[in-house]
Amino acid sequence: MKTILVTGGANGIGRALCTHLLMQENFIIVVDIDEIAAETLCRQFEGRCMFIKADLRFAQGVTDTFNKIDEYRLVVDAIINNAGKGMTKPLTELSNQDIEEGYGLMLRTPLLMSREWVKRRTAHNDDYGRIINIASTRALMSEPDGEVYAMCKGGLVSLTHALANSLQSYNIQVNCISPGWIATRDIPLRDADHHQHLSNRVGYPKDIVAAVDYLLADDNSFINGQNLVIDGGMTKKMIYVE
Repeated sequence: MKTILVTGGANGIGRALCTHLLMQENFIIVVDIDEIAAETLCRQFEGRCMFIKADLRFAQGVTDTFNKIDEYRLVVDAIINNAGKGMTKPLTELSNQDIEEGYGLMLRTPLLMSREWVKRRTAHNDDYGRIINIASTRALMSEPDGEVYAMCKGGLVSLTHALANSLQSYNIQVNCISPGWIATRDIPLRDADHHQHLSNRVGYPKDIVAAVDYLLADDNSFINGQNLVIDGGMTKKMIYVE
């Protein structure tokens, strides 16, 4: 059993990850702002799931999280930096607050989470550690009006390999997953939605869960600093206007 901290674990991909890892008998720390969804999840796995309410758009949210972890004397084995928020807004309408909060949640928080965790570890003495950052294919390709989201996810990919270099002596492997279109809600999907993927289907949370399983595995000790793109081949498909 491992103790795994998951940010943004109350909904979507994060919830799927938490549920899967809990079913594997791990202890999960869910860090989220959605109190109702997180507490509902934790009640299903009483005694093996702890909820910490924190607004991770702001640095104080990270401080509050680790204060609570220290209070309960928990030793974290792995962190999954999953918290994020889609943002599409015309460039000329972006406010400074939009930019600061997007950056704070999706880029600064993974850095601060990593820093605070490493402060509590001992170089050379801990034999297992994992950080998995959940980025996006928007780090590699864009649509109009997605500057903040693309900026943050691109930065998260770069942060991944920077952390992997810095944390070698702590035996922490740091990797990144960039999901493409992942259907997290039960909404109608057209054949065209599926067929624009080389795999002939959109993605589902189970696709990300399988990758996280692999990266967390004890015997996976040679994948480090990488960005794993899980998008059904969509970023490899050239599209021409006819």
